[in-house]
Amino acid sequence: MESSHPGNADELTGAMMKEKVTEELIIAVREGDEACMMLALTKDARPEVTVSNNAGKSECLVCIAATEGHDHLLPHLLQAGLSIEGGGTTDRTPLMLAAEKGHTLTVKALLTLGANSLKTDSGGKTVVVVTLVSRGYYR
Repeated sequence: MESSHPGNADELTGAMMKEKVTEELIIAVREGDEACMMLALTKDARPEVTVSNNAGKSECLVCIAATEGHDHLLPHLLQAGLSIEGGGTTDRTPLMLAAEKGHTLTVKALLTLGANSLKTDSGGKTVVVVTLVSRGYYR
């Protein structure tokens, strides 16, 4: 029996393929695999996707790259249309996340790419205060 809407199967298949390639993109960003990330982006992966983290919050791919110290991925993620300040999905900016983890090269890359060092988290703290608190120097 033929479907009355022949385009529906194609649309569903296309959506499933886009979801699969977006999963590949997320894995590539987490692992710092630039080649796989670029391939996923050329296959129409959705870079604006957000991912749940262990704290039960959602974070964007720029935040994931910053947390993992994958500064080499940042220019490509920005070129794909993502914001250097993150997607507003966590209360911390990518700059704060990289600084907390001690990823010096990522912090430098984020600042070079235009990250705002004066931006505050949901508690009104800047990257300097967030870093000092995370290291036990400030409460």
